[in-house]
Amino acid sequence: MKNITTLKKYSALTLIFLGLLLVVVPLTSQGMKAKIVDFLLSSNHQNLLVYFKITDCFTKKMDEAIMAGIPADFSFKLELSEKRPFWFNKTISEVEVRHSLKYDSVKNIYFVKYSEDQKDPLEFHDFESAKRAMEDLSGIKVAPLEALKDGTTYFLRVKGKLDRIRLPLNLEHVLFFVSLWDFETDNYIHSFLHKKAPPEGR
Repeated sequence: MKNITTLKKYSALTLIFLGLLLVVVPLTSQGMKAKIVDFLLSSNHQNLLVYFKITDCFTKKMDEAIMAGIPADFSFKLELSEKRPFWFNKTISEVEVRHSLKYDSVKNIYFVKYSEDQKDPLEFHDFESAKRAMEDLSGIKVAPLEALKDGTTYFLRVKGKLDRIRLPLNLEHVLFFVSLWDFETDNYIHSFLHKKAPPEGR
């Protein structure tokens, strides 16, 4: 019972501390707006692929939190839909990928993990390179080409955001990067007319 009371007391103190941060930190730090840039739609022999970057998603306070050992998780949602005149658009695929950044102060190494890549996390010895790796999405599989119709218009909607993270003392529902440190891009919508490639040899 004593442990529960102590936990509640620390939880309350942490919430108060987070609230004070919102008051003390200047609101000018909210000026940046993360956005999607360098968007490119491509394909290989089997899949529709997308490439893009996120800019202005790291703030000074986010940098400080990461350097203190708090992990940052970015999630990117992609939705491909088929345009249907006189009816609702049809969803073809929904894809979500995650990029995670964790700083190991003992080894002085930044680890970046991609959910779309099952390999071991990438290792960086400088913060700026690790941040660039977090912001870069390259060759994400959107949908198999066989799911697309020739001569049909499609919309690809993309959005990125900073995920909620788990905090000490079981404060899972508190967003640590409260407003001053979080980001969420606007919906980026790209429309295109799909044309099947002619058979090889023509």
